[in-house]
Amino acid sequence: MKTACAVVAVVAGLGLLLGCATQPPKSVVDLAAEKAAVEKLVSDQLAGTNQPGEAGADGYVSIVSEDVVVLPPNGKRVDGRKAARDWALENTSAQDWTVSWKATHVEISASGDLAYAIGTYELSLKDANGNTVRDTGKFLDGFKKQADGRWKETVVSFNSDLPVGGSPAPKS
Repeated sequence: MKTACAVVAVVAGLGLLLGCATQPPKSVVDLAAEKAAVEKLVSDQLAGTNQPGEAGADGYVSIVSEDVVVLPPNGKRVDGRKAARDWALENTSAQDWTVSWKATHVEISASGDLAYAIGTYELSLKDANGNTVRDTGKFLDGFKKQADGRWKETVVSFNSDLPVGGSPAPKS
């Protein structure tokens, strides 16, 4: 009888251990809160960028990492925060500069340390000849949570919905 009880206890214990081992770990990351934080960051960056000159350039880089990579349309890759600020200053210094963007989808990794935002943008400015230039398009931005708990934008990629000059309009 003692042997039977011992066997039952061992089998029950193994079953309990195996049952616990197959349960996925409970997430300690509040994904909804992290998503809201990234959405706010994107919105705050817009408010900062939609200013003329130096203030707009500073607003643009206010959320970027030191090693940010910007992949603008029809332009060369921009590496680093300082270069990103210089690139932004070219736009924000243009006459009648305005920009707007909206993240339409934000995704947070299960680990809570990586995120991306997809959205749309519109911008308008006057070129060197005083002609108004308008653009609309879409973007994909990558974010990484820093050791201090803050999110930083690490990758920026965007492109126009408009055809490249001289190209035929895309078919619907």
